[in-house]
Amino acid sequence: MRARLALVVALTALSLAAHVGHAHADARDRPLRIAAGAGPAIPLQGGNVQVQIEESLSYSVLSIDAHPGLFLGVMLGQGISDGLVILEAQARVGFEAQLWGAEDLELLASAHLGLGAGMLLVHTGFGNDSTLGAFDLGVGAEITLSFADGLGAVWLRPVGVDFLIRDGDLNRYQILAGGRLSF
Repeated sequence: MRARLALVVALTALSLAAHVGHAHADARDRPLRIAAGAGPAIPLQGGNVQVQIEESLSYSVLSIDAHPGLFLGVMLGQGISDGLVILEAQARVGFEAQLWGAEDLELLASAHLGLGAGMLLVHTGFGNDSTLGAFDLGVGAEITLSFADGLGAVWLRPVGVDFLIRDGDLNRYQILAGGRLSF
């Protein structure tokens, strides 16, 4: 047990020493990102506002100068309201640009396009519940404040529209906020 503890302490110290000795890093140096966020999803045709939860994984594949650049990723989303749950899975492509940068901080803006599938779980309470499939198209724009040499970030997506396309489309405007870790 003591040997394991000593190993964990040694590896942690080595990791911290490597970080302290590492030159300034930014979003370009940490291409793998894991993010999560939440906020309201407002139906554009009327109906109940949903709580939208989103998890994503992305990788910057082409940085350009000071910009993180082109990224590819996947997103899982859950929209929850009374009588309706929407589950989504999307493949995403987007571009992230640096607006401002300082020693340990960066202000970034990004836009993305997502394509995938959605599943609507409808519970009426009258025994005629249904599960429906839909094509899922999502577009959004975010502003991100990256800190700790690009390791962490907080983001706000004031513009996000999700189109669940099937007989009787369900289109939702989303305003999400969340956090992100980069590796």
